[in-house]
Amino acid sequence: MAVLGFNEFMTLLRNPFYLAVMFVVFLVGKALWVQLDVANEFRNGFLPALLSLSTKFVPTIMNILKRLADAGAEPPAPQREMELQPKSTRNSSNSNVTSAGSSSITSSENGPEYSSPIAQ
Repeated sequence: MAVLGFNEFMTLLRNPFYLAVMFVVFLVGKALWVQLDVANEFRNGFLPALLSLSTKFVPTIMNILKRLADAGAEPPAPQREMELQPKSTRNSSNSNVTSAGSSSITSSENGPEYSSPIAQ
């Protein structure tokens, strides 16, 4: 309340969506700060930093938006075949399964049997 004041604090309590908006604005601001390297630019002085940042601002925004669009346009990661099978068909399988480690799992009447080859 010391920073905002009572009215603004009550507005945030009544509508927490504003907190989400402020968080997104913070994240975008932080991304811009890191991309533009603002602290390093101001080491050269105030006016050169403002000129340099003003020329970098729009290309940086476009770069961030392009990366967001590319990330949204990527197809989802391919799922493994085991995740696609229903759980009931995975449990009722009666075949031997061999992995790269040459161990096998055999389903029988007594339950699954695990075996691995003896090291030579």
